[in-house]
Amino acid sequence: MKKTRAFTLIELLVVIAIMSMNNSAGLF
Repeated sequence: MKKTRAFTLIELLVVIAIMSMNNSAGLF
């Protein structure tokens, strides 16, 4: 379960990073 939660957290971080990149690209 810990591994699953860890992977979930990593995926969330990746999604946030991608959204940030998209927002930056949209602004620029």
